[in-house]
Amino acid sequence: MKNLFTKCVIILTFVFITFLSVACKSIPQADLNSPDFINRYYATSDDDCSLIFDFINQSNKTLKVTNFISEKENVQGKFNPATSSPIITVDAGECLSVKYNAKRLLKDFNNTYCVGINCFEKGWCWWQTITKDMKYKRIRIIVKDDTQEGGQMLYPPFKSQDRFDLKEITVEYENKSYPAYLITDTPDQYAGVYDTRIFYSNNSNNSSRISNIFNIPCKNIILDLLEKGDFTIAPIEGYKFLVLNKDPLDLNIYNQNEDYDFIYEVVNNTSDNLLFANMLFDEDSNIISFSNDIEIEQGQSYQFKYKMDTLKKVYGDNSLIGIDLKKSQDERWTRGWSNNFDHKNEKYTIVVSDGTQGRLVDVFYVWNDFPLQINDNVLIY
Repeated sequence: MKNLFTKCVIILTFVFITFLSVACKSIPQADLNSPDFINRYYATSDDDCSLIFDFINQSNKTLKVTNFISEKENVQGKFNPATSSPIITVDAGECLSVKYNAKRLLKDFNNTYCVGINCFEKGWCWWQTITKDMKYKRIRIIVKDDTQEGGQMLYPPFKSQDRFDLKEITVEYENKSYPAYLITDTPDQYAGVYDTRIFYSNNSNNSSRISNIFNIPCKNIILDLLEKGDFTIAPIEGYKFLVLNKDPLDLNIYNQNEDYDFIYEVVNNTSDNLLFANMLFDEDSNIISFSNDIEIEQGQSYQFKYKMDTLKKVYGDNSLIGIDLKKSQDERWTRGWSNNFDHKNEKYTIVVSDGTQGRLVDVFYVWNDFPLQINDNVLIY
């Protein structure tokens, strides 16, 4: 009986040890305090990489960070990791990319552990729980000089080098909502050198302004400009910003002398100089964009020339094109004569005369198809 009891104890002890081994098989049996222990989980090449942390320092000072692996409870309100890298300095405007092999992490650690980056100056750490869904994940951390200790965490595509990726957000300005755009990923040569907001420069009507809000959504148009390199990295108030060289919604850049298929013509038959500008409106008559003010003398005319497919692509199918005008000596403007973009290969002429019956101006308009081709080399408009 005693031998039977001893055998039972041995069997139970073996079962317990086996259970404990299974429960802890994902915890490495090694010296976690070794300064190079974490190195075994770094990717040895791009092909070996399946998890990326990007730390972008958009503050104006050097920051000290460390990579770590820890039980999650030890990085919540404190920082006591199981293992960590030596301290790494990240200068202002620089980006640190840390590449791991997720398979090796999953082999040695279970989901009570996490992997991440700690910033000592911010007193903050960012981490990812070690689970299967972290494979082929890219985590981007952006830290600035502000009161947001946690900074921003973005999740761009894993293989996203050499292209821009944008996220549309809503911004409130003067009790109205406008779209704005954040850069969630960028080609490697630009990583970390600017604030994540997209700005643009507008120099219409002899004035200059820089803004990061848009009248209507225009993500694809912005991406086209970014891919063409049509932007500048500009320092503003101690920060660096990516500024598009032109406002993608500025009507002036689509008024062109070549490759157009619509003409909006203004003829001045008044007794004064005529001042006018093309206007673009949405369905609710809100102004989307406008051209520079044009001034012509009595008896002269001016033609705005557009490519209709381009206007549709930029401003949408439901926008309207019209005009604001006034005689130079008048204070009040007159608005109207608007149409949609379904007038390809047409010419719209408005003839402006002195007003009668109490009106500021009289206007009549004429539609014509164009061009009238006389031979292979002559076009009459």
